[in-house]
Formats: sequence, C-alpha cells, structure tokens
Amino acid sequence: MTVETNTQTNEERIFIPTTQSSDPKSSVLEYAHQKGLMVQPSALELLTIQPDFVFILDALARENTFMVTKAQVERKIPPTLSIHSTSLSTSPESVPSKPKPLAAEYSPNFRILEHLNYNGNSDSKGKALDFLHLFQDKYHFLSDELKNRGYQPKSLSKVDRQGRDTEFEIIVMVSEKKVTKNGHVLLAIEDLEGHAKALIPSSDAELLERAKRITEDDVIGMKVKPSRTGELLIVKDFSWPDLPQRKPKTSDIDLGMVITSDIHLGSKLFLRNWWEKFVSWMNGEVGTGKEQERVGKLKYLVIAGDNVDGIGVYPSQINELEVKDIYEQYNQFQKYILTLPEHLEIFITPGNHDPCRWHDPQPPVLKEFVPQLYRQKNIHFLPSPAWVEMEGQKTLIYHGSGLIGTMFALNIPPTKPEEAIKELLIKRDLMSVYGTKHPYAPEPKAYMLVREHPDVYIGGDNHYNAYAQYRGTTIVNNGCWQTTSAYAASKGFINTPGRVPQFSFKTATLRESRFDKGETTALLPLEGNPS
Repeated sequence: MTVETNTQTNEERIFIPTTQSSDPKSSVLEYAHQKGLMVQPSALELLTIQPDFVFILDALARENTFMVTKAQVERKIPPTLSIHSTSLSTSPESVPSKPKPLAAEYSPNFRILEHLNYNGNSDSKGKALDFLHLFQDKYHFLSDELKNRGYQPKSLSKVDRQGRDTEFEIIVMVSEKKVTKNGHVLLAIEDLEGHAKALIPSSDAELLERAKRITEDDVIGMKVKPSRTGELLIVKDFSWPDLPQRKPKTSDIDLGMVITSDIHLGSKLFLRNWWEKFVSWMNGEVGTGKEQERVGKLKYLVIAGDNVDGIGVYPSQINELEVKDIYEQYNQFQKYILTLPEHLEIFITPGNHDPCRWHDPQPPVLKEFVPQLYRQKNIHFLPSPAWVEMEGQKTLIYHGSGLIGTMFALNIPPTKPEEAIKELLIKRDLMSVYGTKHPYAPEPKAYMLVREHPDVYIGGDNHYNAYAQYRGTTIVNNGCWQTTSAYAASKGFINTPGRVPQFSFKTATLRESRFDKGETTALLPLEGNPS
C-alpha cells in the first residue's frame, strides 16, 4: 500500500522492537511506552491496522499528549487511508461519523448554591469561642427544624416549674449517653439556657430500641415528664429533625448525571486500564449502540473526592505509590479530564487524599495543582461538602470522611454506607458525632448541616458502591478505581472498583456500568424507583 510521505526524517521514524513479538498490539504499545504515551483500548485497535503508526505516535508525542484517544488517532491518519481498514478510501465522507450526543444539544442548567458552601476562607481562630459559635449555629438551625415539625419546647432552665405529672416538650443537644446497670439509657442534655439528665426506661422496649441510634451531639426533640424525685426527666417520646416525606423529584428533560469518586491516581493499586476504558466510554468510543445513546444523554459529571492518592496521607504510603510527586499526580489527572467531552459540566470536590486541609469542611482543590482545568468554563471546583442544583434538582456532594464516625458509633458495617448516610439525613447533620474519628474545623457557620432537602446525595471515601432512596432523596455512595489495600482489608473494608452509577433527572432512577466486567448497564432496583 502507498501512503503519503511526510516531512519527518527517516532517522526519526526508525523503530526496532526490543522484543520478538509478532503481535502488532505489542509493537504499538512498546513504541507508545518509549514515547511516554498511554493508549486507550479503542485507539490501540485503530493503531494496529495502521502501517504508519510510528508517524502517528511521533506526532502526538510532539503535542505533549499523555493519553492517546481514538479521535486523536483519526485526526493523524493520512487522508488517503481508511480509519477502519487498510483498504483505500475513495473519499473522506465514506468514514461514518458518530451521532452528536443529545446532551450537546442542551445548554447547561445548573447553579452552585454558594450560600451553603464553604468558600475556603476560614473564619476560625481555633479558640473556644469558635466552638461555641459552631454548636450554637447547629442548635439554632436544627431547633427551628423541629419547631417546624410542631415542637413547642420549654427551656431546661424552667423545667422545675412544671408539675410532676405534666408532660411537656424540649429541644436539646445530647452531651453524653450511658447505659445503666439496670438497662436504662441515661442522657446528659442541654439547651441554650440549661442542662439536665433524661432517662429512657428499659421497660419501654420500642423507645429503647430507637435510643440505640442516639449519639452524642445529636439535636433531638423530646416529650418528657419529671420523675417522682424531680431529679430526672423521663422520656416518653423523641425524634430527630429528619427530612420531610417526599416523592423523588423528576425533570421533563431526558438528561443524566454520571457519578464517580476515589480515583486515587498515583497509587500502585490504581486500575488504569479500567479508568481509561471509562474515559473511552464517556467519549462514546466503546459500548453498544444503546449504550452510546445513553451516554449521549449524560450532561453532568460529579467526581466526589480523592482524585489523586496524595503524598504522606498515611504511614509508609510512599512505598505504595507509583507516582511519588503530587504535581505529577495532578498533571496526569488533568490530562485525563481534558479528554472528556466538552458538553459535560464537571464538578470536582476534594477528599482526604487530596492536598487540602484534612478537617471538614474542605476547601476546593487549589488552582496551583490543576491550572489547565481551572481555565475550562465547564469544569467547576467545589468544597466538600458542596451543594449544586442541576436541572432543578438539589444535589449534596460530600466525600464522606466523617461517615466512619457514625458507622463506628452505630456499629454499621463498611458494606452498608447507605445506612450511615440515612442516619445523617435523619439527623440533618454530616458532622453527627464531633471529634471521634474525623476532625472538623470550628467555623462559625455549621457547613456540615443538611440545610436543604437534597434530591440526590453523592458520597464516596469507603470505596464501596451502595444505593438507596430515603424520603425522596436518592443516595449514591461510590466505589473507587483501585484494588483493596492490605490495610483496608484488615479493617473489614472491601473495594468495589470500576462501577459507575448514572442518575436520570427525568425518572430519578439509577443505572450502573461495570467496567470490571463490561460496559453494559443495569437499572438499579431502588425502593420507590419508578418502573
């Protein structure tokens, strides 16, 4: 076959494989490796049928390409060659073109709820007064939510004025919880004006079972009556602020959101092949026709933290790193994100492996690490937690580092993160247990409160895919893109890598794509899901 000549010298184009493999894919990958290039599976298939793949890879290397995509290869193939076979093409028009994604036809419809998001400028001085302001703000908001549900509370400073047989309501914060030798639950409680002791009697089995879910720092509404001695308040009933009963919200427009987290780029455990398959899938380069049609409806992408593996996050981490420079980790992350379709609106939050402060709330990833991404109008860096409204539906994004405190306190296993998330929604507080397993910065405003009623909750951190619906909120907990480390396995954690959920705004349903097994998607059976 004759191909057009180019201006490269023969010396530049000489390539002698170092192995004696007859597999053309091996030759392509070997040369790409020499040039410092990564090749997507779809691009590899195309390169193996090109007699002049060396010329193509040389050209891409000069453009500082990191990951070679199918589209990039197509642009570099001389016009006299078909991109699908080694036979001559009569005209460029004979090459079939991909249909334009439906999402590209629509303008983005979103707003970042700035008034709910931490802007990265700390107002905390680290003094006792900061903690006081934080807990006062928490109490005021959650108390108002309970009042909206019908509570008419008495102040703890005035309970001694109530008659011994009189039931009344209080709204309190729990400062301590104990189980007595007789099986009663004894609570130390306080409000803005006083403090007291409250007893949940062991004889009330239903109330006692619910009391297992009470943790320190909970704000609770209670119906109580004084004990005979007046030293205790006997709890007759109680409830948390909770979300109202709602049906899942839907949209008239058939668009969707793809959700992931915990990429951990830079780790030796990073599943690069699966991740690159996902990137190819997002570009419509792999999958069945129906699959590509569904991908074409995805307008938004959320990446909920741990974008890179970081440096020095845990002891001896350096021994488990493939990329030992934080700037290079983000350089690779940038290059992957820049290959994604331009019609996507991308929202990126930090996690505990990103080089932000470890304390929640976390500020956005700094511009110095991802300068190219900050220049893109369709890429938005948010704090954690963050609130965004997309297609009229409010989405709460929280990496979830503090979730472990709730799981530990309530004995929830690592494979049930959705149960812990439900508890946080019931308590309307992502910082339910303060200072046990995860630190929280004492900002004057309690940014960890669930101040709105989210239509979607997105989390990650524990690397386990889990989904649920609770009172109109679709709960999505992400898996990851790395295998399970020995340390995580010793703590009972099990990774579910390569599984990517997608949320439909039109039907409030979820699908999951399995890049560990293939690109087929399945509708997830969520309670309350429309059929």
